[in-house]
Amino acid sequence: MKLINIKIFIIFSIALTSLSCTSNFENINTDPYGVSNETLEQDYYDLGAFFPGMIRMLVNTTDFKYQIAQNLTTDSWVGYLAPPTPFAGGANNTTYKMVWKNETWNSTYSEIMAPSKQIIERAREKNQPQFEAWAKLIRIYGIQKVASLHGPVIYSNYGASNTVSIYDSEEVLYKKFFEDLDEINKVLIEYIDFEGFKNFDIAYNGNVSQWLKLSNSLRLMLAMRLSNVDPQLAQEQAEKATSHQLGVLESNADNFQVQLGSERHPLNTIGYSYNDTRMSATMESFLVGFRDQRISKFFAPVTGGNMEDLVASHPEYPYKGVKNGAILNAKEKRVSFSKPGVYFTTNPDYIVLSYSNINFMLAEARLRGWDVGVMSVKDYYEEGVKASFQQWGAEGVDDYLSDDVSKPIDYKDPAADVATENAFDAQTNITIMWDETSTNSIKLERIITQKWIAGFPNSNEAWVDFRRTGFPAIEPVYKNDSDSGDGVVLVGEHIKRMRFIEEEYAENPKGIDDVLGKINGPDKISTRLWWDVNGL
Repeated sequence: MKLINIKIFIIFSIALTSLSCTSNFENINTDPYGVSNETLEQDYYDLGAFFPGMIRMLVNTTDFKYQIAQNLTTDSWVGYLAPPTPFAGGANNTTYKMVWKNETWNSTYSEIMAPSKQIIERAREKNQPQFEAWAKLIRIYGIQKVASLHGPVIYSNYGASNTVSIYDSEEVLYKKFFEDLDEINKVLIEYIDFEGFKNFDIAYNGNVSQWLKLSNSLRLMLAMRLSNVDPQLAQEQAEKATSHQLGVLESNADNFQVQLGSERHPLNTIGYSYNDTRMSATMESFLVGFRDQRISKFFAPVTGGNMEDLVASHPEYPYKGVKNGAILNAKEKRVSFSKPGVYFTTNPDYIVLSYSNINFMLAEARLRGWDVGVMSVKDYYEEGVKASFQQWGAEGVDDYLSDDVSKPIDYKDPAADVATENAFDAQTNITIMWDETSTNSIKLERIITQKWIAGFPNSNEAWVDFRRTGFPAIEPVYKNDSDSGDGVVLVGEHIKRMRFIEEEYAENPKGIDDVLGKINGPDKISTRLWWDVNGL
């Protein structure tokens, strides 16, 4: 990360902490450190100093925030990682007892929406539309994640009133996203050679062309999200993304990769320092069953004196996962299971969106008959797998793609008190090799299953895919602690969303009254989002 003048950084950090999610939108106060406006304006520091924090907040890199906002929610719900630790007496978000409810919401509004509002206003005052466009792009990337969790969000009306904040319905919201991306692209293409982002850009080193590719890739991602509920709009937007003169991410060199600087990767802290997260049983079922060489990159082998017992059914793959939504009595019983891979202890940059996942989006789009490129569904599917193997430095991709035999395996918990406890049978017989004679449903399952593997550890969009398609075939939680307060998830079903946060009920009651008419049922975790019409 480029070093920013420390005084300027302190000034903007202080300003940031004074902002809240739906109120207190006052302008930044006079600089208490005596730094002049001229100094701030030099090299665009008055506009750019917020950007490193906003970009980094897209991955919520603060260890505790990441743990409760992602690791103990979507990481578990989509079968990437699972805790060996029986948090809150074993009844918590991973078992649908909603203990942690608001971290992504609060962080996004306070650390992306609030500072971006300041930047947009200041950029307009100073006639710097490129900074306004950049801030809007990051704002959309951040708030769409909140929308994928809760549904309607405060976006187009954000900051319009200090007394009430009105939510956009999801149908309105996504159309607004696409309209704003149109305007963002128009501006950024005019500033394609602009170099003023460089001091503040911890992802693309100030390369405007790369941000345009990301904008198009984000449009494609949002379009795929709507593929069932509004296929006409989804197709229009997907084709617009891929037909843009710069297109979408075109190689691993284009990956949206956020520099963590001196910070540790959150999975390093949570997996190694806290010992609070391990490989999931779902990942074990798929990766061991597929004989997937990426397993040694994603996860570490089991440890301890009983290693052979832990992996007795597959000793050639010495990896063991924890069941999601499991009965857990004591943390130490599963600490020896597979940690996140050693890769994460090197504190690598965090890949938010990859070229691999873009290929799986294009494969699905082509399967739907959309005009998004010249390659076939099979070619996009295989390119996605190859790109993922390349990204992780894994070998054997050609043999992997020609494997029409390997399939997910059943799971047993060697630390369970009873043999059947936390156990499950593989939920699918899907294989790896592309089969042109398969039904479209099987083809979609194959695409989404590989997209899910390649997306690790970014669980948010994987959870979106799971809800809208039903793939990959993830087993239900073993222990379901959902209740009437947050919503009862029926046995054998999966959580659908997160409720609106309690602070909104207390501080924005008129907004809440309005938004309750914009969702597909009560404000419960069992209520489907607008676009979730064909998922589980």
